[in-house]
Parts: sequence; structure tokens; C-alpha cells
Amino acid sequence: MAHKIGGLLLAAGMSKRAGPINKLLAPINGTPMIVTALDRLLNSKCDPVIAVTGHEALRIEQALLQSNVQFVHNPDFASGIASSLRCGVLAMPEDVDAILITLADMPHIKPSTYEALINGYAPEKGHHICVPIEANKHGNPVLIGRNYFAQVKHLQGDKGGKPIIEKNPESVLVTPVDDPGIHQDYDTV
Repeated sequence: MAHKIGGLLLAAGMSKRAGPINKLLAPINGTPMIVTALDRLLNSKCDPVIAVTGHEALRIEQALLQSNVQFVHNPDFASGIASSLRCGVLAMPEDVDAILITLADMPHIKPSTYEALINGYAPEKGHHICVPIEANKHGNPVLIGRNYFAQVKHLQGDKGGKPIIEKNPESVLVTPVDDPGIHQDYDTV
């Protein structure tokens, strides 16, 4: 059974730890970090792909104009990642079975990781949440099925999907990947 998986790129943060620059626009191998992260998500089986913007939204959208991505603005982005997750979930079409949540400051995730998480999603087997693991450590991105969207909508503050994962261990498929990129975010550039 083929499932429809939406991609959610969280790109609303204020890059506080990166200093005066917006780290998402900083070049990695000559390309803005956010462009690389989005390109990898767009090359997955995710459809649609939605980018949640907030801080410097216009600059972020301009960097991604040539991409096949939909934008949703989070006016409450300063309150933390939970508000961006809510915006993204609310923007997903009703026919989406699950969302693959990707952080825009993680441009080194391998395409095979996206594929492994998407292929692991099997609600008929009880696998509603898929989490990658590498070197005995969980990482990002995370895939969350529709039956947990209501819980995502109730998250508060600067918490991502971790409370949902911890509250529902029976639904989690831990997916081994050969990808150190699941741990590499850019807090500084």
C-alpha cells in the first residue's frame, strides 16, 4: 500500500546561536544551507513539500523561489519550534498520511535516510512514527503519521516531536541508517 507522505521543512528559527547572520542563508559548498536541505527533501518521495518560514521570511522565500515548494508563514516563530510544527501540520492537505519533519539547518542528511523513513512507515504494522538511529543515537528527520497530528497541534514552546515519540513508544519504528548527517545541525556557521 502506497502512503502519501508530506515533507515539512522547518525554516522559521532566528539563528540566535549563529550570531548576526541568518545561518540558513550561509553557504555550504557555495550553496545556501537551506537550498541544499530543501533540494534533498524535494528529491525524496514527499509530496507536497511545505517550508515553514518565520524569521526573515522574505529572504528565505527568495532563496527558494526556483523550488517546487509551498510556503507557510509562522507569525509566532519566536515562541519556538512547536509553533512551526503546528503551522506545517495545519497546512498539510487532508490526504497526507504522514509528514517527514526536516530541519533546515541539517543539509547533510542522505537521500537514503529519507527513503528508509518513508519505507518504514507502516501503520498497518503499528509503525506510525519513524526515527533514524546512527551510532546508537537518534537523530532527525522524524516521520509522524496522521493519527499523531492532533498531538503535534498541542505542542508548546521550543519542543519538537520528541514528546510525541516519548509518549508513544509502541508506535515508534527505530530505523538504522548509515548517515552521520542525522546529527549534524548548524548552530554556528
